[in-house]
Amino acid sequence: VVEDSAISVGEFNEVRRAQIENMRRILGDQFDPAMLDTATARNEILDSLIQQRVLALHANQSRIAVPDEALRAEILRVPQFQDEQGNFDPERYRTLVAAQGQSEQGFEARLRSQIALQLIPTVIGESEIVPEIVARRIAARELEQRRYRLMRFDPVDFIENAEVDVAAARAYYDENPAQFRSPEAVRVETLVLSQERLAGSIEVTEAEINEYYENNRARYVQEAQRKASHILVAVGEDAPKAEVDAAREKALSLRERVTGGESFAEVATAESDDPGSASQGGDLGWFDRDTMTAPFAEAAFSLDKGAVSEPVRTEFGFHLIEVTDARGEQQRPLAEVHDEVEAAIRNQKARQRFLELAEVFSNTVYEQPDTLAATADRIGLPVKIVDRLQRNGQGLDPADAAVLANPRVLRAVFDPRAIEEKLNIEAVDVGDNTLVSARVLAHMPSELRPFEDVEAQALAAVRAKEAARLARAAGENALEGLRQGNPPEGRSFGEAVTTTRGAAAMLADAAKALFNAPATDLPSFLGSDLGDRGYLVAELMEVLPAADERVGEATSSFADEQAAMAGNAASDAYLSLVADGMQIERHDERIAAAVPGN
Repeated sequence: VVEDSAISVGEFNEVRRAQIENMRRILGDQFDPAMLDTATARNEILDSLIQQRVLALHANQSRIAVPDEALRAEILRVPQFQDEQGNFDPERYRTLVAAQGQSEQGFEARLRSQIALQLIPTVIGESEIVPEIVARRIAARELEQRRYRLMRFDPVDFIENAEVDVAAARAYYDENPAQFRSPEAVRVETLVLSQERLAGSIEVTEAEINEYYENNRARYVQEAQRKASHILVAVGEDAPKAEVDAAREKALSLRERVTGGESFAEVATAESDDPGSASQGGDLGWFDRDTMTAPFAEAAFSLDKGAVSEPVRTEFGFHLIEVTDARGEQQRPLAEVHDEVEAAIRNQKARQRFLELAEVFSNTVYEQPDTLAATADRIGLPVKIVDRLQRNGQGLDPADAAVLANPRVLRAVFDPRAIEEKLNIEAVDVGDNTLVSARVLAHMPSELRPFEDVEAQALAAVRAKEAARLARAAGENALEGLRQGNPPEGRSFGEAVTTTRGAAAMLADAAKALFNAPATDLPSFLGSDLGDRGYLVAELMEVLPAADERVGEATSSFADEQAAMAGNAASDAYLSLVADGMQIERHDERIAAAVPGN
């Protein structure tokens, strides 16, 4: 209880279920719900709920109000409430809110509360400023380069020497039962109402196509286009001034060659840094103004046919542009856009049909909860049976996965009440004008598979661990030998690599050791234990400080990044301070009891 506001068992379990579904999506069959059924995991859920409640109460006490204009602007930005042209659709808004089992007033009140909760952390976070001297030191550290070589000891190379037996496999099986359980699954009947599927059964006449085209001719106008070739002299946006100046001079010299009589195509083939067009003599084909980056398009559309531009700077470098043809805006004939018009009409009709059926769908699956057949008959769609649907969405036909594997659908299907009562789940809006309902027909709980059925799997797991142990031992021996001047036989370092801390082309734990190593007494040797991935030996060869000019150019971006991190820390500290001033009554002994099955 925070002040006088109670956190219920239902709220706790809803957050826990959301976490479980998220982990299932990430880990698939390897996920074991027991991972989240620990005292630490349960306390983290409760802590997050307490923080949210503290913030809500503080926002209310501080009289933070969200005006109607701000609420309206937030609703207008929600893509699901917009039509095909990106405009807010009131009917779509009402339908989708109702499909979620909410009234418009309730939805807007909840959204207004969410906006208010975001205001305090946002304002506090944006108030942090990082001094330039600090940002400069961070930039110098992050942009420093280190030259190194790697010697990898991969468990795959030791797998043939990894000796294991059935007894070891049996012990591993007993110690890791979660890895050998059959996945929980359900047999379900499903019903899907979607605009996309409705569109496939809608007929469109030629008369409708002609009428639509005449009423919407402006939609089928071809914008002005240019056909051009270019020569690119590549240089990065954040390259040092000396590199930028050199690239500009090269572009000017290439222009002189072209304007002096050399073939633009031949110069582009020989000199352009754009591999995609250089082999075509720089030819980019036809394009409209929006296709190209703004500086390029502005130059191309301002040139006369046959003219060559001055060097044009974009994020890719400097371009020389030659316009080879041009055409103005023109009306596209019906024959050309016939299929587009037909598709537009079909989608328009399908959307209208969807809106007409959405309420019927939602109401009928609720009013006749022990079958989907009644709903299917009313809207004229088939019920489909899925024999073994798993919590992670496995077991579905690829054509159904995008809809039925939606986390909200899976969460509803695997809800204990849906499994026990075997009633229709309420219509779930999965986006893109699609509603889903389902009913559990049978439940297959997760079970530990007999050792005899998974013996090969257990042997492979034990062999992989033994191979990793052998790789680690070989790596440690090699490191010790290198430090004593005795390189290992049959092993050698890879090619030397020079990189910065943030872009280190290796595993994070190895990069940390390499970039934290002293920059003296080089070369030096370091080792990183990669666990089941083996062992890594690195030779640090050279440390290259960042140039002052480069550090100066990057200081601003590092200052912004550090300010954001400091802002998040300040926001957390502020919320902690607010919480300290509130009366919070925790009942930790009730947390485990709140979890179903405990």
